[in-house]
Parts: sequence; structure tokens; C-alpha cells
Amino acid sequence: MTKFIYNKFMKQFLFHRVIFFSLILISVSMFSFADLDIKEPKTKKIDSLMLVGNSFFYYNNSLHNHLGDLIKNDTNVDAMTRRSITINGSDLPWHDIESYLTNEQIGSYTIDADNNNKYIEKPNIKIDAVIFMACSLCPIHPETKDNFQKYVTKYSEIIRAKDAEPMLFMSWPYGNRPKMIDSLRKVFVSTANKNNLLLIPAGEAFYKFSQAHPDINLYTDDYRHPSKEGTYLAAAVVFATLYGKATAGNQGIMNLDKETGISIMKIVEELDSGPVSNIHKIKLDQNDNAEEISEKLSLLASEKILDEIDDILENKAKFIDQDHSKATYAKKIDKIEGKIDWNSEAFIILGKINGLFPTPGAFFNFNGERYKILKAEIGDGFGKIGEVLSEKLEIACKNNKSVKI
Repeated sequence: MTKFIYNKFMKQFLFHRVIFFSLILISVSMFSFADLDIKEPKTKKIDSLMLVGNSFFYYNNSLHNHLGDLIKNDTNVDAMTRRSITINGSDLPWHDIESYLTNEQIGSYTIDADNNNKYIEKPNIKIDAVIFMACSLCPIHPETKDNFQKYVTKYSEIIRAKDAEPMLFMSWPYGNRPKMIDSLRKVFVSTANKNNLLLIPAGEAFYKFSQAHPDINLYTDDYRHPSKEGTYLAAAVVFATLYGKATAGNQGIMNLDKETGISIMKIVEELDSGPVSNIHKIKLDQNDNAEEISEKLSLLASEKILDEIDDILENKAKFIDQDHSKATYAKKIDKIEGKIDWNSEAFIILGKINGLFPTPGAFFNFNGERYKILKAEIGDGFGKIGEVLSEKLEIACKNNKSVKI
């Protein structure tokens, strides 16, 4: 017997702005080379990490911020201080890694924009590991490949001399030149082994993922720099390599495009395990809430089942087995998850309000009373975090944005 089933998984994930491909990231983010000598960090506990690179790192509000969000949202890993030093278009010789590790002024203070631009001194922090990368073509370009080898060795020695672990970041093939992967793979594996380095296989993940899911674009229009999806994938590979675990199900996904959809699935004994026929997707607006998404999916379902019912009844519909290794568990949402932290960015707060509507709902406490928020929008007001900015209950959030209730 075949039944129509539509999946309302966005009710679980909307407020985390999860895009479709995050559910299948586990197999890609855990990719490793069989030929690599070093497959995990030698440093047992990495409390501080430095990333040295170029625009591939700093695009989309910087890879190190996405990595930090993944870490923050995994309760089984400890917090990590991260520092990113980038020069656009740079190759390894452009950087002076020794000075980055010895200059005590780097990271010695911060100016807190969320606290009236307060100057805050910070203690000097020893760096435990350094992830460094060359320009995307430099490892294989005939004019730069020798320098790549020279500086990987040089910087590995310098980093180890400062009692930190060097790690090599593998760049990805260009979106319009996927066959670059063959040369990149050969050079990065041999270079990592030659210098006893842990390799961060982001390039291999880009290639594998693009081959498996060509409808998801990991690149910007120049076919080189990462899209938002690409930056998240790169951060997920770093996370998986450092911690030896996948990111699938992690709730720390930042500012990604949103979509959801429905599918027709045959019923089997196991939960949500039957083969599927056709996937129909819809784009999600920033202000959509879970109830509105459910209604849109219901309408889409009623339309598509009419289109396909004849093929199903005549056994003409093509059903494809699901890849269960890519499935993730959507845990039950606790009511306490609805509590709003005004130190969060506005889009995260808005996502929580929309994703948890109508139940269990997003809320905040004031003067001992709990207030549930049904609808809100992002504003441009700024002030001290948590400050009420107007009579219309506009509240200041992180990064000089506000939420209008």
C-alpha cells in the first residue's frame, strides 16, 4: 500500500535557518583519505586555534565564526578561542606566521560594540594549533608549486617550535574546473605526509559534494570563492577533522538560504525509512513561521498528489531507496529552548520566534513575568543589548540590529 506523506521537518529546524543539504552533510564532513599518515590531531585538547589564509577563509563573515557556532552548539565539545588572519589573494610567503605567534599585541584587547564601545583588555592566549592555506592554485601552479613546498615545511617547523600543531588546509577545485581535484589531491596528500601534518580535506569535500548534489551551489559567481553553503561546508569539515565527529544535526548553522519540501514515500515498518518518489521544494521567506510553512506544504502536497496519483496506482512511479547513512535525528524540542537571549543576533531570535510558533513558542522574562512573542521582524535600531528602543517594543540585539515585536 502506498500512502502520501509530507515532511514538516522545518518545524524542527526553521529557527536555525537550516538548508536542505545540512541533513546529508554527515558523510561528506567525515571524509578522510586512506593514504594519509596523520588522521587526527596530535594535540589532545585544542583550546585555541589560529587560521592563516586568504579570502577563502573570510568570505561570508569568516569561516572561523561558523566554526565557532558549530562548537558552541555541540554540548559534547569544549569552547575554543579562534583567531583568523587573512590577506586577500595571498599565498603562504605573504604571511609572517612567526610574528603572528609572537606578537603579544594581537588579540590583546577588543572594543565591544554591543557594550557602548567599551575597551576590554584580554589576556595573552597561547595558540595550540594553526591551520594554514596557500592560494587556491599555488600548490599546483608551475610558477608557485616549489614555493608551496618550501613554505609548508618552513611554517610547519616554526609552528612546532612555538609548541603548536601545524595543520594544512586543502583548497578546493574551481566550480568550472572540477578536474583540478586530481592534481590537488595528489599534492596535498603527499605534502601532508612529507611534513607529518593533519590535512583538513575541504577540497575533497567540495568535490564529492558537488558531484553528488550539483543542484546545491558551493561557489559564488566567480566559481572560486565559497557561497554561504560552501563556507558552512568548509567549517563543518574543519569541525569534523578536529573532533572526529559529524556536524549533521548540529543547531549552529549561520545565515544560510532556506528551503523545505515534500516527498511521496512508501510506508515500511521502520520510521520514515521507505523509498521516495519525487521531491518538491519551496523557498522560505525570512518572516515565515512554522504554521505558515505547514500550510504551504499542505497546499503543495494536495496539488502534487493529484499530479502523481495515476502513476502510483498504475505502478509507473519510480521510487528510490533512501540513503540511511545521511539521515539525522530531529530531537524533541524542549520548552526552555524557546527562551530568547538578547545577546544573540536578530536573525537568530527571529528564527526562533517563527520556528517555534505556535507551540511551544518563543518567550522572554521581565520583572518575574513570562512574555510569549507571536510575531516580530528585524529592525535597524541599535543600543545596549536588551534595551527597549521604542514604545513599539523594539529591543536591541547583537551587531547593531533590533527585533520589533
